[in-house]
Amino acid sequence: MTSGKERANWPDKTDTFKVVQLYVDDEPYLRFGSADSIHGHILADCLDKLKVPYHTMPNQDGDEIPIAEGERYRASGMGYGIVLPELTEVSFLGNSADYQIGIDADHLQKIREISPDWVLEMK
Repeated sequence: MTSGKERANWPDKTDTFKVVQLYVDDEPYLRFGSADSIHGHILADCLDKLKVPYHTMPNQDGDEIPIAEGERYRASGMGYGIVLPELTEVSFLGNSADYQIGIDADHLQKIREISPDWVLEMK
């Protein structure tokens, strides 16, 4: 996977990943992380790389994770993505227990517009 300031860090292997959909400075970003990671850690990693400040809150396990919305960002959706990179296809499903949000269809449409080679569908 790529990292840094790319709008989406498309995985290069077939697998199920956790997904965080967010807006930073009103621009859509899509971040994939390992299925055993925490959505809050994926969000924190993205915000840190983009140098976006955030406040934290404890999650269900007591880990400190970013709050869902800050001055320059807003997490709009979270869940899972089943990625088939050889077909440039992702199926999105599920939600985040810590944040109580699921996949955001409007955000996916914005990602489709900037990544037209990828087929993005909700299950």
